[in-house]
Amino acid sequence: MDILRDKKLIIGSMLSIAILFAVFLTTGYLGLPFYKVDRGDNLGCFIMLPVPECYSGRKITYLGKDTVGFNLEEETEVYAPFNGAFFEDEILYEDEETTIIADRFVRARFGIPDTSSFVVFTGDHSPNVRSGGSVTAGETVAITNPAGDIIHETSGSNLVIYAEDYDLASLFR
Repeated sequence: MDILRDKKLIIGSMLSIAILFAVFLTTGYLGLPFYKVDRGDNLGCFIMLPVPECYSGRKITYLGKDTVGFNLEEETEVYAPFNGAFFEDEILYEDEETTIIADRFVRARFGIPDTSSFVVFTGDHSPNVRSGGSVTAGETVAITNPAGDIIHETSGSNLVIYAEDYDLASLFR
């Protein structure tokens, strides 16, 4: 009878360990703070783009910033990530000696009112909203142009998105 009781104890212990392992693994993939799992390049669905394009983002470095690059099909809609304001950047670069002004719509930013936070996207697009106008979350603000130039050569991205004083990861679901 002791052997039978020992088998139950061993099987029960192994089952408990397996359940504990499954809990740790699950919390890591769900992003709970107990345990983190590296999900690789799978960032989730980016709320500024339609499905399935929203899943195609890759982490890249652009202009020395941690950004997300996308290689989008022509005429992909770009949505406002939150309620705020939409601005087209006409000046792409400026210093004491040089000013580079965009000859088409290439960079735009979303601002949160009363903060210094922005989400910026760079890519050849046609705006649907007047620069300086207010936008609501989910509103189509731009459409990518058919012949959109590559913005980031290494990744082949034609749309690059980054944040200034804002958590870009919060825009992935």
